Amino acid sequence: MCLSILAEDVLEYYIILYRTTLALPDRKEIAQLLEKENPFQNQYAFAPHYPLSLYERVKLLEQEWRGASGLGKLHVKALFHQFVYELLQQLYWQGIEPLKPDLVSQAHARKS
Repeated sequence: MCLSILAEDVLEYYIILYRTTLALPDRKEIAQLLEKENPFQNQYAFAPHYPLSLYERVKLLEQEWRGASGLGKLHVKALFHQFVYELLQQLYWQGIEPLKPDLVSQAHARKS
């Protein structure tokens, strides 16, 4: 993946790395849906209209992650789901559609 950031002022950023797993990977219906439309392979880029709500969720997520143990890890997972919900909601409000990555173009661009 490639991360492009344009900043005119001081920049503070967070990178959230996660791994997706399906709760029931052997279900035929889920496998068929993922063949048609796999949300984990989409690319999104946008400038949020309400960045503070996303920022506050990420700050809380980071604070909890640093001190989490046992039950706290469950809270971190819940906070992450809240962040993803807020992010997807803002994408929807702004009418932004995900892009299918063109892996051949991306590989060619990296060689150049």
